Amino acid sequence: MKNLILISSMMLILSGSAFSQKYFNKEESIISSKKWTVVDVKGKEPTFEFGEELAFDIDKKFRIKKNNMDRETGTWFLDKKYLILTVEGGKGVSQGRRVPRRMKVLKLSKDELKVKFKAEKNEKVTFR
Repeated sequence: MKNLILISSMMLILSGSAFSQKYFNKEESIISSKKWTVVDVKGKEPTFEFGEELAFDIDKKFRIKKNNMDRETGTWFLDKKYLILTVEGGKGVSQGRRVPRRMKVLKLSKDELKVKFKAEKNEKVTFR
């Protein structure tokens, strides 16, 4: 009986992971394959600074390690040409709020991710 339950559980887990992999495309797998470090920033009042790290998980979560030791977390979504980061509010006034950041993907390869913020800042950020 225990073996039957164990085998059934394993089959359920394997079928669930196969189903989720079906909808995980090539671009998303490239983004989630490594930690990305900011190597170039162009624009006024940048959102990211040189040396900050951005890591994407396969379960659509991300983490930003800031230079001042702060961390931001949230969820991410790749919509054709746009990378959308929804930052979860931390302590203080923004606690519990979700703030989306929409970036146009200019270049995506296994070694480089270049994005552009469409806001008035006209900021371009390159990650490697």
